[in-house]
Amino acid sequence: MGRIEFLKQKERDIRTQLAAEQMKLRRREEKENARLFRIVGAALVDHAAKNGDGFGLMLRQVLSSAVTDSKELDFLRRKGMI
Repeated sequence: MGRIEFLKQKERDIRTQLAAEQMKLRRREEKENARLFRIVGAALVDHAAKNGDGFGLMLRQVLSSAVTDSKELDFLRRKGMI
């Protein structure tokens, strides 16, 4: 194998390693975001339930303007969040 072929193979190997590392980072970020949303979401729902007139009202207003998907809006209505 000549030097050029060797370097091309090395380049392919490095690209493969880079792709694998990027996939790992993406998966880690997705897991961390899911954990963040779970923690923050649970805290917000709990706090809204305990403080319906103050914080709960504010959260309902935010949700009713921020959520645009009709299925998600229906779900939030069924759960009493808006």
